[in-house]
Amino acid sequence: MRFVERARATSLHHDLPVRPSAAGTYVVQGVGGDEVQASAAAVLDAVNTTLSAPAVAGAESVTVTSATGIVVGRRYLLGGAQEVGGEWVTVREVSGTTITLARRLGIARASGATWQSTRVTLAIPAIATPARAYRAVYTYPGADDRASVAVPFDVTRWTPVSSLTVEDIRALDPQWSKRVPSSVWMPDIIDEAWDTICRRIAQKLPPGAMVGTVDLRTAHGYLVRALLAETAGQDTATTAYRDDMRERYSQELDGTLASLAHDAAQNGVASVRSGWFRSIPFVRG
Repeated sequence: MRFVERARATSLHHDLPVRPSAAGTYVVQGVGGDEVQASAAAVLDAVNTTLSAPAVAGAESVTVTSATGIVVGRRYLLGGAQEVGGEWVTVREVSGTTITLARRLGIARASGATWQSTRVTLAIPAIATPARAYRAVYTYPGADDRASVAVPFDVTRWTPVSSLTVEDIRALDPQWSKRVPSSVWMPDIIDEAWDTICRRIAQKLPPGAMVGTVDLRTAHGYLVRALLAETAGQDTATTAYRDDMRERYSQELDGTLASLAHDAAQNGVASVRSGWFRSIPFVRG
């Protein structure tokens, strides 16, 4: 989920399924489909290079013709669109024109295979009215003959955040982090966990209804460790650890959110007893 603070202009980044032939255009629409911003030009990331040497299946690194603009942690499309045999790769390290990958190559690639960014940046104007289901609708250039892409976002008065980092996870459980397979890219797990938290919040109330800037780092850390445990095997100890982390995540998230004031209408009028309730189990003695 994406959040835009009300009355503040910002930019959204989106990785398209294939690199367009040119930057393309977009419009910003409100909840009812009304036009918030007229058609404007998107900004297409400049990275569009090739492999300068062949790479075998399972390779941990590749060599590109030019590494200018390639960013650690970002995804790139190697070999064209997935429907024609391409694959997404994530950059772990850049050294000269040698790119170390977060995960090994799925299939062999010939010299000259395309290495492309598909990222477009969409400028979002200041929007005064908080609401869910705004969207920026991106349109490929006509010659590309591809369907438009809707990028949804919420305009919020307040925004939930997490300050969790990869180093935090390693510090929280140093021994456990050693069991994580090398093919797991930790930032992806952190992002996946955060999306899960935001979706869970959105099931009960607008994510922007929590008064103040709420840092959900602790709950986020528990969920990341639960997801990491899913990658580390199905033995009894690992399963028990995963279940424990999920239970702690649920308790921490519910406890934190139940203690907050909420402003469901996002109009500045808050209540401490609306929006989120925590169930407490009782056992007959």
